[in-house]
Amino acid sequence: RFANACAGCAYQGRAYSRQLEKKQKLLSKSLGKYIRIPSVEKAEPPFACKHKTTWMFSVDKSGQPTCFSYTLGSRASRCMLNHKGAAEIAQTLLSLTEKYKVPIFDPKKGSGWLRYAVIRVSSSNHDAMVTIVGASLQLKDAKALLSELTQMHPEVKTVILNANSKAS
Repeated sequence: RFANACAGCAYQGRAYSRQLEKKQKLLSKSLGKYIRIPSVEKAEPPFACKHKTTWMFSVDKSGQPTCFSYTLGSRASRCMLNHKGAAEIAQTLLSLTEKYKVPIFDPKKGSGWLRYAVIRVSSSNHDAMVTIVGASLQLKDAKALLSELTQMHPEVKTVILNANSKAS
């Protein structure tokens, strides 16, 4: 579905061994004249291997809050490459924004609060770090929202609140 926008999806129609060969050739062609390229290693498992994901928050055409991982214009609420835990944390954050009435930022109007979240999940112990980017550092009920997020997801060990006050 997102093959034209996401490099990961463009490879999914090929056998995994062919995907690895293609990636090896691409790396060798683009970087081989500068450095020695080691062999591309097989991921175990080959899916859910992306441990850092940016989740955009938006309001859909019917006015409902939504979130999706963002890659070059694609909107995917589920991606085979994203770590499953990151998707679950993002969906919980979305439901908590509704519960705590956190307004989703609208770049056309320059209003709202929540812009996006970056969720990182450790490949070794599955601990998570969530960076939430809002329009300011001021968020009503922030402590309650973040407390509930960490109670629902004990793997979340760090939450960072960041601000991007640009109008768009």
